[in-house]
Amino acid sequence: MVHAKRGVAAMDAAGVLPDFQGVAVHDGWSPYWRYPTATHALCAAHLVRELEGIGEEPGQGWAAELGEWFAIACGQAATARAAGAERLAAAVAAGLRERDDRILAAGRAANPPPRRPPGRRRPRRSPAARLLGRLEGHREEVLRFLADLRVPPTKDRVAYCTSLSWWVRTSLWLLGRRACGLAA
Repeated sequence: MVHAKRGVAAMDAAGVLPDFQGVAVHDGWSPYWRYPTATHALCAAHLVRELEGIGEEPGQGWAAELGEWFAIACGQAATARAAGAERLAAAVAAGLRERDDRILAAGRAANPPPRRPPGRRRPRRSPAARLLGRLEGHREEVLRFLADLRVPPTKDRVAYCTSLSWWVRTSLWLLGRRACGLAA
């Protein structure tokens, strides 16, 4: 049965995430953050797609550079994982974080906070500024794949689909098929 609502109510009814205690790699959709027993990680593939769009805007070269950084960071993590390491070498991790810091600083410089317009409580921020806010506000979740090599950088490939159990992944797949009116 397909739940009438989306979000937390539907996920609770499905019984998939309420008691989940692993690492959930996701796109940052706000209902996911309501599950405190899960450890969260943001999907690098989703972030890179956003960065590609922002990078096409004038003055947003930092976004393209951060997209390249993700490719390098994911490659470093994959190489270390393939070699059987549990974590990146300290110097490699520090170098990646330092470059990430520099790129985010360039993004802040390119997107200073807007001035408060008269009569509005909060100024409207650009898509680039909103993305920067998410990247900085969820920094640990963005970089989790570097701190713990068991965490995949993306949820987009089945082989990299979160550390959810087979049962949970299968349940989500079946729910998605039913929601689309397809046979399970």
